Amino acid sequence: AIIYCTFSYLQHILEDDGYEVKLVSGIPSFCAAAARLNLPLVEWDEPLHIIPAVHKEDESLEYEGNYVLMKSASHMKEVKELLSAKNMQVQAVENCSMETEKVYRDVSEIPDDAGYFSLIIAKKGPNT
Repeated sequence: AIIYCTFSYLQHILEDDGYEVKLVSGIPSFCAAAARLNLPLVEWDEPLHIIPAVHKEDESLEYEGNYVLMKSASHMKEVKELLSAKNMQVQAVENCSMETEKVYRDVSEIPDDAGYFSLIIAKKGPNT
């Protein structure tokens, strides 16, 4: 399965042009990032919401449970402001499993200019 993958747009173009496209299964980026952070995505009966943050600038994060925010880089400042306002526990990985990998253990550590391959895991904090 492809989850919020830019390639899916190219896949349609290639297939429309007559090319055969085969998808190869792998580890989803949010699972790899959670493993790198040594962090469960959910526990017990917590729901998990996986959303493309770049398309959800008005997202209020009001649903119960935890969030994976993908494609946040181009709007990182706004995403960080939203997460801070919600008092969420935030961790992120930039360039997961690459030589340039960076791990952020708090929303304040994430640079506003974090790269394209940045993924945020946000959990409701105490008193939220």
